[in-house]
Amino acid sequence: MSQQRINKAESVFELWHKKDPRSHLVKDLSGTPQDFEPYMSCVGTAVSIIYDSDKWERDKNYFSYIHGFDSRPKVYCSSSSVSPEEQIGKKRKTTSFLDISNLNQPLIVAQLAYATSFTYKNKDGEEVEIGLGKRKSPCFSTNDLKTVIILTPDGPLFIHGKQMRVTRRGIVK
Repeated sequence: MSQQRINKAESVFELWHKKDPRSHLVKDLSGTPQDFEPYMSCVGTAVSIIYDSDKWERDKNYFSYIHGFDSRPKVYCSSSSVSPEEQIGKKRKTTSFLDISNLNQPLIVAQLAYATSFTYKNKDGEEVEIGLGKRKSPCFSTNDLKTVIILTPDGPLFIHGKQMRVTRRGIVK
């Protein structure tokens, strides 16, 4: 594991939580049941996310936050789980979101929260709500702060694009 990647993930954790990072909260997502496929497909634009986080609080003292995506970043799912009718545009390499050169490299990122619900608009403009259950879907930020990763029971979901960023205030735009 690259010490530089670990340091960056720790700084993202500290930025988000306002706490000293601990190694059990910096995750190496390679080799997990949520292994990433080589390509992701866009399925729509993000509308809102509800997540539980203990940012700014004592550990495990969770509060629920609701965030609306004003800039409407795109939502991506593993290409194998997206039908051609659902797909918007061309497939994208998964590594283009993750700041790694290949999927054999460890992906070391900071956990932000647990997503409990996520809503997006699909290709037809219909809202699709994904209920994720209480603290069952960990939510991470890539180290460049430009992609939010949600590990859903059905596979990874990426929120990326437009002006959306992870900041010390939370997920903005």
